[in-house]
Amino acid sequence: MISVLPGGKVVVKAPEGMPMRVIKAFLRDHADWITEKKAFMSLVPPRPQIEIKEGGKLWLAGVQFPLHFVDEGCDLIDFDPDVGFTMANSIRSEGIDCLREFYRVYTRTIATTKAEKYAKKWDLQFNSIRVTGAMKRWGSCSVNNNLNFSLRLAMIPYDAIEYVVVHELAHTRYHDHSPEFWRFVERMFPEYDAQRRWLKKNSFRFPEI
Repeated sequence: MISVLPGGKVVVKAPEGMPMRVIKAFLRDHADWITEKKAFMSLVPPRPQIEIKEGGKLWLAGVQFPLHFVDEGCDLIDFDPDVGFTMANSIRSEGIDCLREFYRVYTRTIATTKAEKYAKKWDLQFNSIRVTGAMKRWGSCSVNNNLNFSLRLAMIPYDAIEYVVVHELAHTRYHDHSPEFWRFVERMFPEYDAQRRWLKKNSFRFPEI
């Protein structure tokens, strides 16, 4: 599989043990596509990196807040909108893992609240909510109506989160992207198109974790 990342970096993934000559032949066969994609993606800024350091900026609900380290008064990681993120010095080396868990809990809380609200109003049924580490998808809905959401949802604004939840919940009735599906999404969340366009335009601003 070939991917071209923001900034123009080319990433090639192949099964373990595949001969290099086969990989090179595959790249030659797709040379024109790679060149075209690199030219386009070179204009897209590289995805920013999360820095676990004093004063580092971390996203929450579409806003960046500073990170501060303390020696006491914080077990792992806390958040206060007036202060930002506070992390215990003792877990600095595991900072990314602790931040990931913070985002996971935050996303589950928000997504569950919104999913239950819309499911009740529109008589929809979902089986479970799972928060994953997905990087390329904000959310998905299985054939069994299990809802999956990326923990990165914690980083984006509330209205954008709401759109993602509504989108996936609508798939419990329409397991496709048919015109009927989009009409149903619009009935549930009339502002969906603005949030959909916002996500397409701004997704690159939010780092992987």
